[in-house]
Amino acid sequence: MVIVLPPKVKDTLTARAKQRGLTPEELATEVLEQRFAPTPLPEPRDEWERQLFSIGIDAGVSLSDQDLSREAIYD
Repeated sequence: MVIVLPPKVKDTLTARAKQRGLTPEELATEVLEQRFAPTPLPEPRDEWERQLFSIGIDAGVSLSDQDLSREAIYD
């Protein structure tokens, strides 16, 4: 599959990939996998875990420590 990105998106993807030491293709694949093929929750092992899983909500993808670093905040 070939996806044509607008220049602004391509530039941003390339910059973020470079920050993480990845190629733009690797970062795009990682993001698409996280978005469209999320890892399912494990089966609860006991009643406590079942209750814990039942109150949790999917808040999307969490940011990495690198994305929350002082340097990244000011980029």
